[in-house]
Amino acid sequence: MNMVKATKELLNESIVLRSIKENVDNRISHSREENSSDKELTLILILALPLLITLIYINIQFGLTWRLIPAVGLFVFFLVYYNLIKDDSPDLQLTSPGLHEDDNPKPLKFLEMKVNYLLSLSGQQKIKLDLLHAFYILFFPFLTYFLYEIIIKSTPFDNIIIGLLVAFLICGVAWHFFFKNDFKALGYSQNQLRDYKKLIHQHYISYSSSEEE
Repeated sequence: MNMVKATKELLNESIVLRSIKENVDNRISHSREENSSDKELTLILILALPLLITLIYINIQFGLTWRLIPAVGLFVFFLVYYNLIKDDSPDLQLTSPGLHEDDNPKPLKFLEMKVNYLLSLSGQQKIKLDLLHAFYILFFPFLTYFLYEIIIKSTPFDNIIIGLLVAFLICGVAWHFFFKNDFKALGYSQNQLRDYKKLIHQHYISYSSSEEE
């Protein structure tokens, strides 16, 4: 019990550790709110539904041609998406019995556990962001190409291949810059959590060594 009390005092007295603890607790609270709504899936559906409607219309208009390929691609993508995110919750449950901070025998280890929990969540967030980014780069060009065919009633540049290449080039560059800040912010967050983990571990090693002496 003395060790528990001493490590709790260390957490309260160390400005660095107290700052880390507050930041981690805020992130966990925020992550639970975010997990209640799948933002990435919503953004995917915002593009997928208009594309699907366009594909149905254009394949009825022109018959079953190469324009059916994006529909097959949509099916494959959602299959991959489901398989990658179906187990997106980390194994660690911070609300499980025995994991409450007040009665945890190793408060520093418990704080490190919470950081690992957030790292697991950010890893899943990276997968979702990668999938969202890939989806818009792969499928938005098809939507723009087909809408051009429907509205203008002609093939872009009078050549299917050139029209698709231009659509992929413009959309690819545009979406790369659109998602750039999201990837940068996520990378910064992950690096900060890794730094937290190192600092906590250093404090734990330092405290354990002083106790032994």
